[in-house]
Amino acid sequence: MKWSLEGKLNAVGLSLALLLMGFVNFVSYRNATQLTESAEKLEHTHKVVNNLINVFATLTDAESGRRGYVLYGSEPELERYHRAIQSIEPKLTQLRQRLANSPSQQQRLSILESLIAQRLALFEQSINLYQQGK
Repeated sequence: MKWSLEGKLNAVGLSLALLLMGFVNFVSYRNATQLTESAEKLEHTHKVVNNLINVFATLTDAESGRRGYVLYGSEPELERYHRAIQSIEPKLTQLRQRLANSPSQQQRLSILESLIAQRLALFEQSINLYQQGK
């Protein structure tokens, strides 16, 4: 069978259209996959930031309890301080678990934990000095 020029052009046009549709489908699939991955990363980041906010809020609560105890000698404020101190470690553990796959973030978390430990040591020191009457 001999193809006419018009038949050959139709076949080439159809082939190009199918090739173009295949390329568009591939690009669309890749974009959808990247969008899904980005959404998962964003959700992970949101959870990490929420954990950090919770740790900061707990430290602020501990500091408020310490300050209330030192300024007013209020035992409920001291209890508030101790409750906050006890709840920091589980929050840091949860944060450590969320950052388990990121060595650079683990390193930053270690620095943060040492700074938190220093801050808590200062809190304890001020409470001890208050209790000694200094």
